[in-house]
Amino acid sequence: MTSSGSAPSASRPATLRAMRYASLYLCLLTMEVVLHYMYVVAIKDARAWAADTPVQLCMLGFWNLIVVWLKLLLPWRFFRLCALADGVELPENMVRCMANNYLPKAFWRAWHRSFNLWTTRHVFHPRTPHPALLTPRRCVYIPHDLSFKLLAWGWLISLFILPEIIANLLLPASKYGEHWWYRHLCAAGAVGNILMMMGANMVGFVLGVDGIKYLLSQLTGTVAGWQFLIVACIVIFMVVHLMFEYREEKKRQGISRRF
Repeated sequence: MTSSGSAPSASRPATLRAMRYASLYLCLLTMEVVLHYMYVVAIKDARAWAADTPVQLCMLGFWNLIVVWLKLLLPWRFFRLCALADGVELPENMVRCMANNYLPKAFWRAWHRSFNLWTTRHVFHPRTPHPALLTPRRCVYIPHDLSFKLLAWGWLISLFILPEIIANLLLPASKYGEHWWYRHLCAAGAVGNILMMMGANMVGFVLGVDGIKYLLSQLTGTVAGWQFLIVACIVIFMVVHLMFEYREEKKRQGISRRF
């Protein structure tokens, strides 16, 4: 981040803020416990999932994503803690838990919050035509790694944002938000968003392209897979309503966020 990009986001925090912030290192203990007692990363690396059921495959993918979230959260929290201890407060990344998101755009705004502010200010121009945005998006995705699975992940992420954009255009909250069915329709759409985002991230960081093909074949090609998928969608639908209410409560407290 350049000095011109970071200066507008910096402020002087309270002295005790850094000490309180250090308590979040309980996340380190959480990750160590997960890695010690759950062998999901080893199973993923060894690709030892051939005999797993659809439920086990999905849990393998979910907990690997939790591990990815934790292992990225820790260094970002550590370096921001260093900045707080030095008396400078910068935008915090990953301000929501991975499992507390239902919109792709909001998910990435929260995950890479400081990077999002930098790219919005220095890379993306607000008047740039939408097709022209694909070039800077590639510049954002490619530095992760020059591998096919991460290129596929980048394109899937870009593709899976489209349903949210189209839904907002066809069914804007300003026009339909007062109808009783609108909240339930949004929750149903959020179920699809969550499944797509989890699938895309599994391609990039867990199962790879071949692994996600095998997972989809088990989910859609077996009776047990369909049973699990239906139950999972119902559970996610209910959990999304809890996410809605959580955000509404924050608004009632005067806290309004775009993510």
